[in-house]
Amino acid sequence: MNEGFFASIRRELKRRRYDRPTIDAFLRSLRSFVVYFHPCHPRELSETDIRSYLSYLARSRTGPVQTITHAVAALRFLYGEVYGEPMLIRSRYGRRTPIFERDKLLSVITSIENPKHRALLALVYSAGVGPDEAVKLKPKDIDPNSHLIHLPGVGGRKNRTAALPDGALEELQFYLKQFKPTRWLFEGQQGGTHLSQRSALRILRQAVTKAGISGPLSSRLRRSAR
Repeated sequence: MNEGFFASIRRELKRRRYDRPTIDAFLRSLRSFVVYFHPCHPRELSETDIRSYLSYLARSRTGPVQTITHAVAALRFLYGEVYGEPMLIRSRYGRRTPIFERDKLLSVITSIENPKHRALLALVYSAGVGPDEAVKLKPKDIDPNSHLIHLPGVGGRKNRTAALPDGALEELQFYLKQFKPTRWLFEGQQGGTHLSQRSALRILRQAVTKAGISGPLSSRLRRSAR
């Protein structure tokens, strides 16, 4: 892979205003990824190939969990933002959350008017944040400069970070400006509490139904919200 590939990725990250530490971390992750699959180009790889690589990183234990987190975030950026081909990418340390194709994602988010609900949907469907993780977020967990979300450990999982796509960031910034939450990112109706997971799942389920999207994802949401 020639240096032009990495230079183009660097330009795209800068254009989207990622900070320097994040850019350097993403490029290190992508260099390792490219070396691992040399001489295959990333566009030639399948989701199975990518999951195999992430499993290799987890088994090798050559670096901290953060290394795998950056690899997942970098690959999400490469395939979802640069190539426009979102994939189901996760690490062994995170929960697998389905990511809609862009047209379906747009259908879901534009189907509702409530900024709070739109921000929640954007986090779950474009950033791959689990509903149980989203409701536990605080405003300080959102890092717009690094395009990262700092996720607290829930359900026995460790703290982790997730990439924050531009679309999700825009929805969050609009929501924060309108609602100005203080303690919790998504506050519940009762003061001082966060939105319950059941309420979050109900919001997601209703949005998917309203957008007219059916399939495995909507079925899983219906089961989870019972």
